[in-house]
Amino acid sequence: PYKTKDFKTGLATPIQYLKGVGPKRAACLNRMGVETIGDFLFLVPRYYLDRTKLTPIKQLQVGANITLIGKIMATGIKKTRFRGDLVRIMVRDDTGMIEAIWFNRPYLKKRFKVNQKIVLSGKVYYYQSKQLVNPDYEIIKEAKENFDYAGTIIPIYPLTEGLSLWELRRALKKAVEVGLPYLSETLSNELLNRYNFPELTEAIKNLHFPDRIENAEIAKSRLIFEELFFFELVLALRKRHSDKIKKGYPLTEKGNLTNKLLAMLPF
Repeated sequence: PYKTKDFKTGLATPIQYLKGVGPKRAACLNRMGVETIGDFLFLVPRYYLDRTKLTPIKQLQVGANITLIGKIMATGIKKTRFRGDLVRIMVRDDTGMIEAIWFNRPYLKKRFKVNQKIVLSGKVYYYQSKQLVNPDYEIIKEAKENFDYAGTIIPIYPLTEGLSLWELRRALKKAVEVGLPYLSETLSNELLNRYNFPELTEAIKNLHFPDRIENAEIAKSRLIFEELFFFELVLALRKRHSDKIKKGYPLTEKGNLTNKLLAMLPF
């Protein structure tokens, strides 16, 4: 799917030429292994935040893995004897308040600010009160495009400094729009039907902008299967080629010098 003769609009286009990216954001994407629009389309999320199933703070159960959204009410950092600096924030929604803490990540203190909206995802623990320990987080910036994702499934990618989740999603939306017409199906109809996989274009759309978490997981499964399938295919072709190569001729004939040498040996 990466091969194209159209440099300006095809999947081989360097990512910096995608509208809204530019050299600075392209450098961040390059650190993630994204060099072209094709690379961008096949960037697999680490996991998904299911904001269709947000849990109110009042309903949090100890031991449950949850996702919540709220506003930061207080921030702080505490020195501990054995576990380094402890970053703490208090988050409130319409139903209550909970503490989130991170161990040995003092740089987070600069990222969290009072009145920021934040999405937290992780396991609920109990120590004197309910708390989230080392949860995944996303700061929601006050920009119009951010609210387009309320109540949706949000893919979380391996971000780098200088690139926010929302900037990445905005660029991905453009990449899908530009790059999808250049994708070519790589699996046969037989394989698609056998495993109930979506076509490649649908899989890419569901990978980055799913309407249901099940569709996102199926899309990931299809891409993982495809990678393993072609890897096994390459190995099989190499073995077939190797089996066809003629083996060297064995040196079985013995001449006069060989017989004289053997006669001189004491064993």
